[in-house]
Amino acid sequence: MSNNIDESILNRITINFNDVSKNINLILDELMSIKYDNKIQLAVGSEFIKKLVNCDLTIKQRLKDDLSIVVIGDFKRGKSTLINALLREKIMPTNVTPETVTFNAISYGETKKIEAVLSDGRRAKLELSELKKDNLKKLMGHLPSEIEYIDIKMPINILKGIRIIDTPGVGDLLNKFDNSINKFMINADVVIYVVSALSPLSITEQNFLCASILPQNFSNLFLVLNMVDCLENENEVEKIKSLINIKLSNIFTNSYVYAVSGLDEFCRRKNLKRPNENLNEILEKSFDDMYDSLENNVFFKKDIIQTQRCVNMLKFMINEIEGRITLINNMILLNKNKLNDLTNQYKNENSNLLKNINKHKEEVKLEIRDMKSEAIQWMTEFLTRLENEILENDDKSLEVLEKFFHFYIIDIVRSAIIECTTIHLKNISLLLKNTSEVFEEEFLDFNLSYSSKEIANSFVDISWTNMDAAAVALNFIPGLGALTLLGQAIIGFAKQKNTSELQKKYIINILDNFDQIKVNILLEVSNIYENIISFSEEQLDKIYDIQIEASLQAINQAKIISTKEDLEKKDLKLGLESATLIINSAKDKINKFNNWRL
Repeated sequence: MSNNIDESILNRITINFNDVSKNINLILDELMSIKYDNKIQLAVGSEFIKKLVNCDLTIKQRLKDDLSIVVIGDFKRGKSTLINALLREKIMPTNVTPETVTFNAISYGETKKIEAVLSDGRRAKLELSELKKDNLKKLMGHLPSEIEYIDIKMPINILKGIRIIDTPGVGDLLNKFDNSINKFMINADVVIYVVSALSPLSITEQNFLCASILPQNFSNLFLVLNMVDCLENENEVEKIKSLINIKLSNIFTNSYVYAVSGLDEFCRRKNLKRPNENLNEILEKSFDDMYDSLENNVFFKKDIIQTQRCVNMLKFMINEIEGRITLINNMILLNKNKLNDLTNQYKNENSNLLKNINKHKEEVKLEIRDMKSEAIQWMTEFLTRLENEILENDDKSLEVLEKFFHFYIIDIVRSAIIECTTIHLKNISLLLKNTSEVFEEEFLDFNLSYSSKEIANSFVDISWTNMDAAAVALNFIPGLGALTLLGQAIIGFAKQKNTSELQKKYIINILDNFDQIKVNILLEVSNIYENIISFSEEQLDKIYDIQIEASLQAINQAKIISTKEDLEKKDLKLGLESATLIINSAKDKINKFNNWRL
């Protein structure tokens, strides 16, 4: 009994985010006193001070921001209908055609207010009816600049402290709104990813999950199977859920799918005729389960989520300052000649450092090419099995055969490539992470040859704190568009002769051209892996460039210090000691958050 009481009291502990904000602002103010100390400014440099100011502004803005819930999904997945159901009000326009053509930010307001936020900073007042696609597109042509997003304020209590982002379809996000989606995704605390029971987790959706959702490592991700009211019965619902879970297992190791109907829930709450009476009970329970999960894990814990977010940002900022101060303290010990030697070696394209870095990059490329060979071998075996399956299905009617091949080639072959590349992308992610650590060792060894161990270590510390190679490695979408054309070509091969009389000719025509089909598919696989190689090389170049830039900045700052008179150097050391005291004080104050159950 006592254990239950202990657990119960822990679950009842809450956080007052206003108090948290005050504490974090006080720590930030203490840290930013650094920029007002001339001695510290001279020691760390103006560029680093600018970086601190940007960190300070970013954290303070996040303290003011509402909890951000981003709703994402492909076209016609019922995202807007789902939002209306969650809020129990018809706010977003819905239709059988895609209605959302902008980002829509819905948050609490004492009165209803809708404005288009323009890219030039101005705002245009809108009416609710003007959110419909046709009306909004007409207005867009008359506005002085592009719409950045639609700001919607509604007097709905559940929105207090929360902002819901309704997004365009995934296809548009990838093509037209890439910069905007990055902005909203970076600031997202919760993601609701919506798929349709009528088209359960398409290749495009799987690609987007791999490329844009998985790397972000969201701790609060809700996968929602919407439009379940379109299914026939409970068995069909479970079958579709099972299918999606199988597809998701290649992307997320632990995932749960909520099978709901936004339309059914909205009708239920408004006492309107519900779309599928056969599923009333299961739809009601499923939506309640999803809503309860949102309520318990998001709405009730929004202060905890926001605290965790801001505390992590603050810890990163403190680590950045501490790393730079440690480096400068150590660099003061080097004479000008040593600093010049370091600079020349960093800029030397024939240096041992760059040679070693390039050697490791080549090793990565070779490993990925080995994966490409494995993928081609795997796909060759798969296509051989497919060819045999064609032979085994020669008793089917022409109509069934055409349908069979259109879907089989496009969906199954694509799925095979996705499965293959997904496995390899996970390995490549680990490969890039390990290689970035090897880069770190190379920089450490290189700096040791020109300075002390302490200085070499501090060089590495300043640049590897904010580089997550594992995350950027997965920021890649395999280009499978060519397979759509391939599927059309297969139908074309089959129809080269009059096949209406003898279906055997249909099969013969496909088999006659199957070698060409294989060539096209394997060429596409090869192109995918060559693109992955290019992508991986770009990521490693970024890691190297960040390290070089950080190191050169520190060396240049040390050179400036080396030109000072001894009295000024003494003042600079006193300034660095003051900065260290400020950092230690801030670390002590933030440590209390470590004991919180965040």
